[in-house]
Amino acid sequence: RKGRKTFLGVGLFLYAGISVLYIFADNLPWLFTARLLHGAVSGMIIPVARAWVADISPLGQESRWQGYFNTAFFTGSAAGPLLGGALSDIWNIDAAFAAMGALNFIAFLLVMIFLRDAPERKEGKRPKLSFRALGKNRLFLALFIQRTALELSIATFIFFLPLYADGELGLSRTYIGALVGGALLLTAWLQLFTGRIADRFDKRKLIIMSNFL
Repeated sequence: RKGRKTFLGVGLFLYAGISVLYIFADNLPWLFTARLLHGAVSGMIIPVARAWVADISPLGQESRWQGYFNTAFFTGSAAGPLLGGALSDIWNIDAAFAAMGALNFIAFLLVMIFLRDAPERKEGKRPKLSFRALGKNRLFLALFIQRTALELSIATFIFFLPLYADGELGLSRTYIGALVGGALLLTAWLQLFTGRIADRFDKRKLIIMSNFL
């Protein structure tokens, strides 16, 4: 209803500011608050960016262009741990958070200068939202469970692998960043192929097969 650019721009600007909070976080409540705010602001960025991609995707090629977007998204996610680990080893961990803030501010400037809301966005019907009704929709419920299980497994990997690599293997932050980033980079570039496949074949069967694997 309000367009994409405002939410994406404000979200990236807040991302840049919240990044600085980590530098001054000297206790657990402060760190928890910064991380909570960071996660909340993500709601202004990730789904809005995906919707924007859907707006400009050619009809019948939505999955392909979402795949392109995911490639960029996961490539950035892969570069983040490597860059942050290297900066932490060269200077300190504050340098990693400062770089994160600077990159988010650059992204904010790029959005505000170059991007324009699509004049005719793809819009579906607007039924009254009801979580109870959504809970009765078997397709939505299945996708919700699938995404929740997937994100929990990814979170377990991202959270505990660095702790294990540091505590048990004694790896430097640069090597830990490369370890996490390498897996994400492989995920990123596979998106180029899976997006195209999803446009050609039954998405439901592909989801079932991927979860089985």
